[in-house]
Amino acid sequence: MGNRIKQVRKEKGLTQQELAYKLSVTRQYISLLERGEAQATISVAMEIANKLNTCIYTLFGFDKFECEQCHKGVGGN
Repeated sequence: MGNRIKQVRKEKGLTQQELAYKLSVTRQYISLLERGEAQATISVAMEIANKLNTCIYTLFGFDKFECEQCHKGVGGN
């Protein structure tokens, strides 16, 4: 999941610090997630997906699956 967070974050033009601010966490925590040295809970993963305006399935690498909101073009989780 970490590489996907990094990929989507960069696609959105956000720094680790900017994403951390949006999530009310530290930049170091984002770094740990992206390097795979920490695991996000489902609720944190959902919040990350929401702040990155993407589907949680994308963060977990399940691009071929779509949630109902993604199918409607809503984004988020």
